[in-house]
Amino acid sequence: MYITAFCTSIGKDQKTYVPHSTAIIIIWGWEAKTEAQVNDHMQNNITTITLDGKIIEGKMDDMIKNHRGMFEVVWRSEVGILEQGQHTVTYDMKWKKMIDDGMNTYGPGGKIETGHDECLIIVE
Repeated sequence: MYITAFCTSIGKDQKTYVPHSTAIIIIWGWEAKTEAQVNDHMQNNITTITLDGKIIEGKMDDMIKNHRGMFEVVWRSEVGILEQGQHTVTYDMKWKKMIDDGMNTYGPGGKIETGHDECLIIVE
């Protein structure tokens, strides 16, 4: 089951309910109007994803893709089957310099200087 590392920042509920014994893959990504803008993000972002306080590493899917007129890149981390109960995923992002995705600016001096979200996985 795919679960995004961010939830409330994109209007989703903070809690995601998962049936017991379900393998979980946490995903996150970035999209922009141009491929160069995605590359700029990849070179200048510092993203930290944690699961229950432990940093998880992501593997980038293939390369940058053109999806519905936007360019995007996706990372995934296969975390496997979690124990029953509540698990916390935190998403923290900052940038080394200001970047632009064609809609907003991010990083030092940008409209959005940092990103943070905290999501809950509830294994039933």
